[in-house]
Amino acid sequence: MRFWKNRSVNLKLVEDKTAPPADTNQNPYEGVEIATEYSEIAKDFVTHTALTIGGVWIACKIVGRICR
Repeated sequence: MRFWKNRSVNLKLVEDKTAPPADTNQNPYEGVEIATEYSEIAKDFVTHTALTIGGVWIACKIVGRICR
């Protein structure tokens, strides 16, 4: 992408003053651990999908060359 050429992004973390205080009855499906697990699953899914699509594409190219 030409827009990002010779550019950089700087991030700064700031404290959220509007966040509610920590609660002992926190939802067990929220948090860093769950987000990490979902990202691992998503990474595996994307990798598997890419390999599957790539394999089918290669097989189609091979069959196409054989059938010429």
